[in-house]
Amino acid sequence: MHLEGLTEDVTWPQFQRCNSPSQDVTASPKMEVLEQQRQEEYTALLERYQTFADSIQADPRMKKDAGAIIEFLNLPQDFDPKARKEPEKVLDDVWWKDLNVTWHRTIAGDAAEILSKISWGKAFEEVLKVAEQLEQRLKNPAAHCDTRFAQAERKVYENLAGNYQIIVTHNEALESADLTGLSDGMRQRGRERAAEAKHFLKELRKMAFVVRVLGLSDLLRHVKNLSLFQQTVNTLPWEVQEKEIYFHEVLLNTVLTEELHSNTLTEENFPLLYKHQAELTTKMYLGVNLTVAPAHHGNGRAAFLSLLRGLARWCDVTREYFKTRFQHHVQIGWMAKCMDLRKLCLSPCQLSVHDKEHLKKIYDWATLVGKIELPTFDELWEQHKLVKVRLMAARMTEGYASKWKDASGTVLMEDLFTDERLYEDVQDWLYLFQLCCALKIQNEAVVEGMGSTIDRHATSVTGLTQDKYVKESFIEYNGPAPSECDGFFTAALGLHFKGKPWKFHHTDPGNGSSAATGFPRFSD
Repeated sequence: MHLEGLTEDVTWPQFQRCNSPSQDVTASPKMEVLEQQRQEEYTALLERYQTFADSIQADPRMKKDAGAIIEFLNLPQDFDPKARKEPEKVLDDVWWKDLNVTWHRTIAGDAAEILSKISWGKAFEEVLKVAEQLEQRLKNPAAHCDTRFAQAERKVYENLAGNYQIIVTHNEALESADLTGLSDGMRQRGRERAAEAKHFLKELRKMAFVVRVLGLSDLLRHVKNLSLFQQTVNTLPWEVQEKEIYFHEVLLNTVLTEELHSNTLTEENFPLLYKHQAELTTKMYLGVNLTVAPAHHGNGRAAFLSLLRGLARWCDVTREYFKTRFQHHVQIGWMAKCMDLRKLCLSPCQLSVHDKEHLKKIYDWATLVGKIELPTFDELWEQHKLVKVRLMAARMTEGYASKWKDASGTVLMEDLFTDERLYEDVQDWLYLFQLCCALKIQNEAVVEGMGSTIDRHATSVTGLTQDKYVKESFIEYNGPAPSECDGFFTAALGLHFKGKPWKFHHTDPGNGSSAATGFPRFSD
């Protein structure tokens, strides 16, 4: 095998400098504590899995239904191991479970009700005329979006904030409308609309309502960014967890709460509140006078600061629910970070002790729980180091320098699996890599492809309209990690077929190859 610049005695200057003892980089105390916590959680989780695997082997007929397994693994019933929808579930927790921020649910209901009244029909035509009179452009006032993601709720607040002056002017006109000369039915309808407009104006003119709408829009922007990143098909598990850790430990725990408590809002984190904070402290918003709670005695600044502290409490509550939901799936994904191709390719530093420990944990998981046959860990570690050397050397060559610049891990993965100069003699490492990392990406891609296929074939003729199957079906890969599937499925199928032989031998007519499969012949 030959690859220009690819030798095991790498002479890259930065690599040599980072290897020098005088420049050894140690982790921060906080990261050391987190690392210790992850190691303890991993050990406990591995012991539970090992006990369960041993019990299945000892008694293949043992009755374990889905509920018992979930209880045994101590996971929430709606837990998603890939965390694609967890940000939305965190928001549901905040909505329905926490009594410290009940105003969140109230604000959401009021905002949706106000917007729903002007989203269509005659009312929509009226607000268009108001917008024209005010020489403003009406933002789409739709009160909801047909999606389960955080962006839907944020869109409600964003639209309300953008159309605020138009909505207030429209409701003022309804409240003071002249009903003389109209029929009894029209006057009754006019009085009902006037009463409704009066109620809306009372809410719209409260500083608490305005600040919370703007604040939730700003805060949910960060949740939305995390949610969209997690939905990206080609993100690797540890890439998702890096975003989660930043969101939890940096944004919610430090940056956002400190800015809210100290009233040092930045345009980057709170674009709407930052833009309007000066006028809000004077009890004004877009030319509309605002009312404050009696406890603040008409002091606009005191009311504004108090509302910011309320938003900080929302961050605290969200952080706690976020931690509860995300702590279950951190172990494996974070350990797999040692196999991050970007890190192996770009980092000039030698492999750390933590990298070796994490790879050992993955190795233990695959061999002890997944019962996968692999060479000794020392051999696998040597292959791991060889992969790093080859990737670093390949990155300096003309062919890969431009292609790998700012590329994601999946781009590097494609070349690693197809270029013999990179994968020769490291097949065991690649096998483990594919089990723990690559298959997760492939499965997510399959799920997305399934949804697209159903969309294309959903017609009213077959009765499979999109609105029906969205409500009635749920598509996702939610099984155990690939290295654990065999034990679970073998025990489950053995129990289902009551000890009868269910494995069979399949020959592919296309290439004549044959392989044993674990799926039963249901015709037997």
